Amino acid sequence: ALLAGLPKSIIAPLQRVQNAAARLITGIRYHDHVTPAIQSLHWLPVSFRITYKLCVLMHLVHIGCSPAYISELVTATSELTSRRSLRSANTQQYEVPLTKLKFGGRSFSFAGPVAWNSLTSELHNLSNTHIFKKQLKTYLFNKAYSWYRPTSNCNAPLVTPGVNGAVEMTIFVFVCNLYFLIHKAVSIAFSDSGGLRTEVHKCPYLLWMPHAEH
Repeated sequence: ALLAGLPKSIIAPLQRVQNAAARLITGIRYHDHVTPAIQSLHWLPVSFRITYKLCVLMHLVHIGCSPAYISELVTATSELTSRRSLRSANTQQYEVPLTKLKFGGRSFSFAGPVAWNSLTSELHNLSNTHIFKKQLKTYLFNKAYSWYRPTSNCNAPLVTPGVNGAVEMTIFVFVCNLYFLIHKAVSIAFSDSGGLRTEVHKCPYLLWMPHAEH
């Protein structure tokens, strides 16, 4: 949820990490399409995973199980006196505050209601958190891959997660953590030595990393 509202230029490297983890687990080649591999692992793309986290937090707020410091950040539309006479007062949506800066769109008080309001009324009405998480992932999974239609000549060896699902997720988390550690180390090197930037850019093993500005 901390990644809510970030530009695509920041999300893209995280998506590349997920793609690399999917290739590692499923054993597909570099030039094979990675979408079938991620689908077979039942992983949500990074952007949809962020929405998933936001919706789970909003669900806990909605059923009254979230900490006070989180629930105080959002306001249900039905609780607004100015909306009680409107049709929106009968919905289970939350008020989206106005923001003058793009940075305000990253706050939970804005990103949370936006994510929650995009869900269906069937998901809003669920009070069991376990069932909500399961149906929410199915909803976002179908939404994320609704555009994709596998071709008949796709022969990539896919692995369907079963009992090893926890192992696969552990590998993915490890790869993500490794990416952040390398990225932080290189960022420190950039700040310490301007001459190192050229050398890092020449390194073929770091081409997948976002290049710093010269």
